[in-house]
Amino acid sequence: MRGEMEERARQGPIPDNTTISEKLSNDRLSGRSAFPNFDAEFAKALKRFYFGMNGVKGKLNHLKEIRPLDEYNIRSLQYFVDERIELIKEFGGDLEGCVGKMKSDVEKIIQKKKEIHLALSAK
Repeated sequence: MRGEMEERARQGPIPDNTTISEKLSNDRLSGRSAFPNFDAEFAKALKRFYFGMNGVKGKLNHLKEIRPLDEYNIRSLQYFVDERIELIKEFGGDLEGCVGKMKSDVEKIIQKKKEIHLALSAK
């Protein structure tokens, strides 16, 4: 198994302009498995998601810790509220970005899997 993985790494990726059936026939000729490791692709997507979420979690903790400088000064409170609003907007954007990337990664993996199953069922 390890030798097979090393051989794949030496051969490099198959160009994206080849069709699924060409990739499958190339895999059969080279002795590689016709099915990519979808679990590994899901694991990579989850890893990217969790790294992104760690950044979002840090921003959330920062939001929790911010306190106004002078609770009795109206201008100070207004500045605090304005700053808090901007930080919440950034937080929301980062959170949406993490979830959007995860959704996109999973959609790509599912699409690849469907294409392979369609190519195999067509034969």
